[in-house]
Amino acid sequence: MSSKKTPGINSTSTADIAFLLLCYFLMSSSMGSQSGLSRRLPPMPADDQQLT
Repeated sequence: MSSKKTPGINSTSTADIAFLLLCYFLMSSSMGSQSGLSRRLPPMPADDQQLT
């Protein structure tokens, strides 16, 4: 009975591709502008007014 080798999946390039995709998404996400809620704060009270 002859033993046949089953072809294995080469996973060397899979790690490289995963690392490159990780780098790409980290770099592209930091390029976006900061978004958030824009709030207008009330003006500061004058010095002669008392805070309660």
